Amino acid sequence: FDQHSVFDRRSRHFDRGGNTHWSVAWSDLMMTMFILFAVMYIYKLANRDWDFGKGPGTTSFFDEGSGVVMEQQVRETVRESIPEIYNLTKRTIEDVGEVELIKDKAVRITLTDELLFETGKADLKPGALGVLADVASVIRQTPYVVNVVGHTDDLPIRTEQFPTNWELSAVRASVVVRYMVERLGIPGERFFISAHSYHQPLRPNTNQENRAINRRVEINITRDRPGDGGDRADLEE
Repeated sequence: FDQHSVFDRRSRHFDRGGNTHWSVAWSDLMMTMFILFAVMYIYKLANRDWDFGKGPGTTSFFDEGSGVVMEQQVRETVRESIPEIYNLTKRTIEDVGEVELIKDKAVRITLTDELLFETGKADLKPGALGVLADVASVIRQTPYVVNVVGHTDDLPIRTEQFPTNWELSAVRASVVVRYMVERLGIPGERFFISAHSYHQPLRPNTNQENRAINRRVEINITRDRPGDGGDRADLEE
């Protein structure tokens, strides 16, 4: 088979003004290019994937990789680093609560009772529900347990429902946990509750402003479970 003789014959055929028009060769070229681009497009579609951006609730997608990441999996991405959880909490809670990093062992979220409850009551205010939903979004992304701690000021309370501040601090912590378990869907086994009445104030109970600061609920995301001992004292200093 002489390849050159074939091209020579075809060249002579065109030179002699043969019946084959130039558009036939052009259409062959266009068809070849169409097939090439079609194959490239199909290959690209076959390797399409989702890629999610940084931060909670932020999504974007690109045509790279393979497989699909479900929205629920993204919302529940496990964050095991306590400093990482701290940074996430700071971004999520913003100005509604105080966020502290405790010796690289826990993250403490402090919410005032003014934000959560009416004075002397344990019913959540409507404005507190969105804040707890934000806190729950952080908890879902961690593998750790959560200690919810109730605190009051030193003013005595003697009602049928709350004979002392012990009951008030305990019930308030319980109400916060119940809401996150029953309404926000966080597993109950991840929580434990503490109540300190007025015995662990942040400031001396000497005026109205200090008492308002001392009335609070703390939500501690911690590696330590009840009964572990040792490091639990660090959360309650």
